Amino acid sequence: MEVKTKSYLMITATLILGIIIGIVGSGMFRNYVFEKRMEKFRSRLGFIEHMEKIIQPEPSQKDILREKLVSQQQQFTELSMQFRAKMDSLNNEFKKDLDNILTDEQQERLDKSFERFKSRYGDKQKHYPPPPPQELK
Repeated sequence: MEVKTKSYLMITATLILGIIIGIVGSGMFRNYVFEKRMEKFRSRLGFIEHMEKIIQPEPSQKDILREKLVSQQQQFTELSMQFRAKMDSLNNEFKKDLDNILTDEQQERLDKSFERFKSRYGDKQKHYPPPPPQELK
């Protein structure tokens, strides 16, 4: 092989490798940044602080706005907890209904799928149940 051909192959391989590393690295970085933002937003004061930053209330509005935001955050949290409980109930019911239909191998694949989902997304709700109201004010 000629030196010129080797050079082209090396440059092409380096370029392709750089593109692949860039795609994977960019995806990982975006996921990390997104998760950090969502973790903060899910925190007890994250929603309230975020909304106050957007609204930028005047001093005369701060107390009443904070009161409304605390109330709203508590309602969101309650709704979210109800939703998760209902989803868990529906998933358990679904799995129970399928017990008599699926083979052992199919059941095992389904269980692994649920486990993967829980391991990936289950710990993201660690800030619930909601805190007592005095912690938010």
